[in-house]
Amino acid sequence: MYYTIRFLILITLSYIPDQAYAKKGPKKLYPILQNYVHDLYPDYRSISEERRRIIEELASYIRGNIQTGVKTELLFVGTNNSTRSQFSYVWARTAAYYYGVNNLSFFSGGISPSEIDTQTIMALEDAGFIAYKINQTGETTYEIKYSYNLNPITIRSKTYNTFGQPTINFASIVVCANADINLPVIKGTNFRTSLHYFDPKAYQGTNEVMDQYKEKCREAALEMFYLFYLLKEN
Repeated sequence: MYYTIRFLILITLSYIPDQAYAKKGPKKLYPILQNYVHDLYPDYRSISEERRRIIEELASYIRGNIQTGVKTELLFVGTNNSTRSQFSYVWARTAAYYYGVNNLSFFSGGISPSEIDTQTIMALEDAGFIAYKINQTGETTYEIKYSYNLNPITIRSKTYNTFGQPTINFASIVVCANADINLPVIKGTNFRTSLHYFDPKAYQGTNEVMDQYKEKCREAALEMFYLFYLLKEN
């Protein structure tokens, strides 16, 4: 059954253009961001089979909640909550809005929070987001805007279990291997999966560093948009 569903998804991606779903229409994003997102669609097929399976299992979890009227809470977990978990969080929220998937809440956190990397913000801006740096109670915080007349996405580095994070019956998506190893139990989660991304910090001090941040940003965008593409019909 799984492979039958996989085959049908691949056929759909191969032959049905994204515009075919535009009668209800994807939500409008800022122009540069809209173009960036539109260019992701042909590359959904490039996601590896292993990662595609992980994403489709997460989609099944969310779909089950949608069908039973249960609100879904997604927590993206990294080590420092400075890059990969922030990319995933921002792109998931944007994709849910774009594809009109509702009744979800999104969170991100880390084991040992640190300042959000400057390159993280630069990569998001390169994709078409508009970012503002603000200060809240002494913490560096950014507001990330993605569409007109909408409240921005607010991001700051924090622990996965700090006040305000989900505490029961939520899905945790661990986005780095180090966090997976050092956090064997996430209390309260009823669905846990791993979707690791390579840490672009490894390229700090080299000429390649910004390209690596942009690459991880696009990888997170591609996979989060694929996730919500699967869910949009619900």
